[in-house]
Amino acid sequence: MALWSETTTMYKVGIVGIVLSFVVFVVGFGTPVWSVTVVDLERDVASLLFGHGSVFEFTHGLWQICQQKSSTSKLLLYDCEMVFFDFIRGIEVVACVFHLASCLCALFKQRCSKYRPTGIAVLGTIAGVTGLIGETIFAVAGSEAPTSLIRHDNSTVNLSWSFALAVVGSGLVIIFSILVGMGSRMSVLSHMSTDASNQNMHELAGY
Repeated sequence: MALWSETTTMYKVGIVGIVLSFVVFVVGFGTPVWSVTVVDLERDVASLLFGHGSVFEFTHGLWQICQQKSSTSKLLLYDCEMVFFDFIRGIEVVACVFHLASCLCALFKQRCSKYRPTGIAVLGTIAGVTGLIGETIFAVAGSEAPTSLIRHDNSTVNLSWSFALAVVGSGLVIIFSILVGMGSRMSVLSHMSTDASNQNMHELAGY
């Protein structure tokens, strides 16, 4: 495979896109706003724990829950026995690892011109598919898990921007991985055509 200056525009767009999609995914992966739970509480145990008032907003991601009240926030701990939610976390961690590996392969490719970029596309595709699986499970069944202990009859749960960033990052890495694969294939075919043309010219010159 050729060096960066000799690659196709499609390949370059794919590589840059994979790196950018990783940044987007990591921001979503690490921030605690995958979903927002608004709980309308009256004077019960929860209101005594979290302060005065009857309406509370909780934002939660893969790693922490924050109680939002006016201009302050309070970090709360997850229930350590939430095995199902740990399963979702595990899937997203695997996706993050594959995504990072795809970026590292892209960097290694630029240092070694003989390295074929097939691994970049494969790792990126696995990262995207794995991430989307975890995010789908979270959207369907996992968004309410972090607040299972504070749910109330008058509570509402909505997906939020951290979740959206994770989904966008997972989707984009699949698209850009496909571009890398297509761009690599086009570059190989172009070089094969050039080599064949040069060989024919040498053969004609020999006659």
